[in-house]
Amino acid sequence: MLFLGFTRIFVACIIGNTVIVVVIERMLATYYIKNYEQMSRFHISRWLIIGTSLSSLNISIIGVFASAQLRFEIACLCVPFYLVMIAGFLFGFYHFTSANSKVMERIEKLTIESGGYNLATRYQLEENLRSLKLLRSFVTWGAFADVVMNLWICYALVFFDERQIGDQILMAIFELIIASCLFAFTPICLFSVPDWRRLFIMVIWRSEPIRPLECSISIVDRAQERDSYFAYYMKSW
Repeated sequence: MLFLGFTRIFVACIIGNTVIVVVIERMLATYYIKNYEQMSRFHISRWLIIGTSLSSLNISIIGVFASAQLRFEIACLCVPFYLVMIAGFLFGFYHFTSANSKVMERIEKLTIESGGYNLATRYQLEENLRSLKLLRSFVTWGAFADVVMNLWICYALVFFDERQIGDQILMAIFELIIASCLFAFTPICLFSVPDWRRLFIMVIWRSEPIRPLECSISIVDRAQERDSYFAYYMKSW
């Protein structure tokens, strides 16, 4: 039971940190936009993964062994603080999306002779905007799921009395709801992104045959890809 409780809290923490990690990663991608391609920064992703795992591990241990003694602190301090933090990160995500769009508008008014930007910067900025648009639904649904789950946790900690039979039944229902939310979180977030939804449906229903990786690589015309790339971005020169 301890292992199951630990695993449930750990998975919930990983899911709960998804929004925060995505926003931090996009913020850093925006900050290092000028030399994003010239300098590799894999250590950022590595530290984000390590930080998320360690924080989730610590919260899981505290939740398993001390949640009963810290009901008031969790319900009245930790949950509200986390919800405010999620709201702040959600606002930050949309703010950085808007900031990237404004930078793109400014770049489109410049010429390459002015020295205001280079081709790699413009390309990376468009990639950043594309990824922000792709992750917008994912982050929104993730924040909504975080709010619902934390409000449920707060309600359970304040009102449920494990010594009463009725509350034990309600607690079992609560556990089922939490498990269902954890199971449904990823499919809902993935289905909220149109590109991923179409790909998932295509794979499930086999509406289009899936080529082997070697075959997919072999049919790519590298010269044509290169020419298309430069033909598109030469318009800005």
